[in-house]
Amino acid sequence: VADRTWPRVTMPRLAALPAIDGRLSPGEWDAAVPVGGFLHLGGETLAAQQPRAWLAWADAGLLVAVQVPLPPGKQARAQATDFDGTVWNDDSVELHVDRGHQHQRNYQFVVNALGTEFDSLSGDKAYNAQWQAAAVNEPGQWSCELLVPWAAMQSQAPRVGEMDGFNLAINASNLGGILSFAPLTGTLHQPAKFAHLVYGAGPACGVVGDLNVLAGVRLQAVGTGTLQTSLTLSRLLPGGGTEPV
Repeated sequence: VADRTWPRVTMPRLAALPAIDGRLSPGEWDAAVPVGGFLHLGGETLAAQQPRAWLAWADAGLLVAVQVPLPPGKQARAQATDFDGTVWNDDSVELHVDRGHQHQRNYQFVVNALGTEFDSLSGDKAYNAQWQAAAVNEPGQWSCELLVPWAAMQSQAPRVGEMDGFNLAINASNLGGILSFAPLTGTLHQPAKFAHLVYGAGPACGVVGDLNVLAGVRLQAVGTGTLQTSLTLSRLLPGGGTEPV
């Protein structure tokens, strides 16, 4: 928590919920904070083609939307149709949450490009919860939306200023394998190394643009009100950790 260079996202609180239908309709996610900078799992390299993601929260739960680019004319690869099947082997999105960032356990929610769901508690799929997800698989891009109620993570709604650990992972056959927002090495079930997720109340900002080109990096603010921002560029160190550049 003390490492200010570790990935950190402050989410705005939404007054109106988007429709969880897998299709990111115009305006639906404008008030959510954009998230980018996905790494190849276990490495220090940014994916050449970046998925786009948005995060927000509401009384109803945690909200996530993701768009994954595909080669022109191609659709995502997905076969699993059974709940709690091998969804992660398909083109899919994984949300991992460590409530309170206690570094002990993580709730895992996965949806593939067909909209098939999988959930677990630290990898134990015997844990089942009630949550919503939907996906749309189109040539050139697939997208998904998730709404995870707080009860699905055995908790109450957070208060403004509280922080969880989280990670977003993209299982992407067309983008080089598993992409991770948090700089993890090995398994995705490492809550101690998750990024920091802060529950905000006012405006927020995220990093967008072509993150593989320094000149293409920019901040995007969402919400209304006064927002003081700064941008610190860091690099991953061998064996973990970061340092400013």
